[in-house]
Amino acid sequence: MSVTSQMRELGALFARTADGVFVSDVGTHRIIYWNRSAESILGSAATDVRGKLCHEVVRGSSPDGTPFCGPECPAKCAARSGRVIQHFDLTTHGISGRKIRLDVSILVVRNKARKKLWVAHLFRKKNGPADRRSATAKSVGISLPAVSYPAALTANLTRREREVLNRLAEGLSTRAIAARLGIHYLTARTHIQRILNK
Repeated sequence: MSVTSQMRELGALFARTADGVFVSDVGTHRIIYWNRSAESILGSAATDVRGKLCHEVVRGSSPDGTPFCGPECPAKCAARSGRVIQHFDLTTHGISGRKIRLDVSILVVRNKARKKLWVAHLFRKKNGPADRRSATAKSVGISLPAVSYPAALTANLTRREREVLNRLAEGLSTRAIAARLGIHYLTARTHIQRILNK
């Protein structure tokens, strides 16, 4: 099945829903689909966001202001591991700069023919009182124990780098990792970069 035909299928699924929907590629984090309701809710046209990094477009944070969207997206980490993702609250800003509170659900779309994993974000505006749940790894159902990796993958990592890797596997953001380990944000970011380099 071609990408074009897959886009037609996504359009057939999501074009008529009142929920905003955007679909991003798990590997590249780039937006491949953005429906009319997403345009209406967030104010950005599909032609302006298609192909862009989803975390740079959405720039979501938890209700308490902690950044949620980023290269280490908890939703995509959960999708890769096959875990069920609970719906969660997310705060973003429309194109006008106004704050928008969203209730977000995740649907994993697997294109076996092209060996692609896509994540569909379905969202609607929240107008009631703020939900106390933050958009964190725990709230999307991926607070996990330390993950075991083959020794060959971690042989070159320091103890601290292995700790950071395990927090990444839980779906934590860089800031959340720094807070969990009691280190500076820039230090956590440096550890992540070294892990990626190794």
